Amino acid sequence: MSTSSTSAASGGGAVFTGTSQFAASLQQVIANAIAVASEPLDQMQTDLTAFQSQSSELSTLSTDFNNVQSALNAIDSATGAASYTSSSSDSSVATATLSGTPSVSSFDITVNTLGAYATAMSDDSLPTVADPTSASISDADSYTLTVGDSNYTITPSGDTLDDLADAINQSGNAQATVVNIGPPSAPDYRLYLQANQYGDTPVQLTANDGTESGEDLLDPQGTGADATYQVNGLPSTPISTDTPTVTIEPGVSVTLQGVGTATIGISSSTSALSSAFSQLVTAYNQAMTDLNANHGTSGGALTGQSVVLTLTQALQNLIGYSTGNSGMSNLTALGFSLDENGVLSFDPTALSQASGSDLSQLTDFLGSTTGGGFLETAGNALTSITDPTTGLLDTSIGTIQGEITSENTDIGNQETSINTLQTNLTNQMNTADASIAAMEQQQEYLQSLFSQMQTDAEEIANG
Repeated sequence: MSTSSTSAASGGGAVFTGTSQFAASLQQVIANAIAVASEPLDQMQTDLTAFQSQSSELSTLSTDFNNVQSALNAIDSATGAASYTSSSSDSSVATATLSGTPSVSSFDITVNTLGAYATAMSDDSLPTVADPTSASISDADSYTLTVGDSNYTITPSGDTLDDLADAINQSGNAQATVVNIGPPSAPDYRLYLQANQYGDTPVQLTANDGTESGEDLLDPQGTGADATYQVNGLPSTPISTDTPTVTIEPGVSVTLQGVGTATIGISSSTSALSSAFSQLVTAYNQAMTDLNANHGTSGGALTGQSVVLTLTQALQNLIGYSTGNSGMSNLTALGFSLDENGVLSFDPTALSQASGSDLSQLTDFLGSTTGGGFLETAGNALTSITDPTTGLLDTSIGTIQGEITSENTDIGNQETSINTLQTNLTNQMNTADASIAAMEQQQEYLQSLFSQMQTDAEEIANG
């Protein structure tokens, strides 16, 4: 007699334990059946591994192409305000900020008078406030704020001086602060108001109800006045402004800092553009490296897949873009080049030396992501690849993920089928083995009985 056991390749199913002399043969029947049933499962596992590798490769390429897209966006930004810089010969007189695409220029700005805001502070006759978080200068529930000729209703959320200041600031019609003009031993918090614009715009605060109903609660502190300035000495009568920041030309805003004359210069810089071009080179080369890894007999998981060819052609078309004109009409003219291995590089020399008509040609060639030229063409091509809903990469990843889900379902079903087969076969073999073992026991009993009868007969014969 012998004993044996087996289990399914999936790790489940019943266990066969035999006691007959045929147990090993019965176990082999189960093992052979499970091996045959497991062959499709092995192929499914192989397919699943392949799909998972393809998904990983596609995710890597998605990152690569999103980096290329980011580089294009950086180029687009670098051709706008980032490509211009401003300077001031005297920042204590005036400074400039840029937006959009200003013109390269230089001008003198003379600040004749620096403007002032009208100011006022709560009157001495009002209740003294030692703690602005628990008391106020008035018990009114509503106030009227007057700035110049305009009136605004102010309704604080609470009855403290801080609540009153917050309500005024939230109205956006004046700037309110709470200041202590008393000594440390006897705090005296006052409400200090400042108009939002230069000019003769007196500030008043009238209580609409309460003890001081109808009274102006403020004492004027300073009279406002417009600032005045000239650009290149013009006009002969200085320009008045109620704000310290004035627009001199489209995209150029100047903040008046003090009386005097300063020269403001607006110049174009290609440093930001050079940096963005270098970013494009890095992103392009990484994407091509990962695409090339999926070619040839030892290629990656996407070898032979059409998506690799499509993505490679998209990158090559991007780098090969040309307007067909002379001058700066392609990336080669901008300093880009490909070596014999297809590795892209960028030499900033041509770009740094560009000026005048070259810069105009450069701007026309690049265009913008929404305004034609290289950037719009390249951007549209990249969007068809990287769009999270309709892009080639995300739809390809979605398709592969669907295959992975389906394969996992099939594997689970096959494992269940194998376990069921093993259970059924094991039960059958256990039954057969038990029957064989019983017959073997009967055979042994009969042989023993026959042997005993022979022995008894011989003894009787020998007398």
